[in-house]
Amino acid sequence: MRKGFELLKTKKEAEIINIEALEKEHNLEIPPLYKVFVNSFSTEENSISYEMFYHPTFKDERYISYFTFSLKPEIDFSGFNSVENSILFSKDIEGKDDIDYLTIGHCSIGGILVGLKGDDVEKVFYYDPRWC
Repeated sequence: MRKGFELLKTKKEAEIINIEALEKEHNLEIPPLYKVFVNSFSTEENSISYEMFYHPTFKDERYISYFTFSLKPEIDFSGFNSVENSILFSKDIEGKDDIDYLTIGHCSIGGILVGLKGDDVEKVFYYDPRWC
């Protein structure tokens, strides 16, 4: 069974993104660790190598990318957003150009965010629009 970084598809050198140009274009600073991640691994559609596993508690098969962070609600992580889409989604969610979070992944409901400013820099959060 694949686990950890084995689930992610690596990028080819030709796919490397000029993140500095995006930062300048959108007037933001992307955390260094996330820059390394997006230039190492694919964040496009079907970027995760899905495998199935048997969940002993629920007695059914699930994708290995299905993570339960708590019993209620369950969070179904579906994949990553490209850097460009992350910026656009964040601007839409926050309703402003000077964003505080980057929407790096999507779930069946909501998304995964990484902090861009202050004490939240490089911290990862789950965004559920039902809670707002």
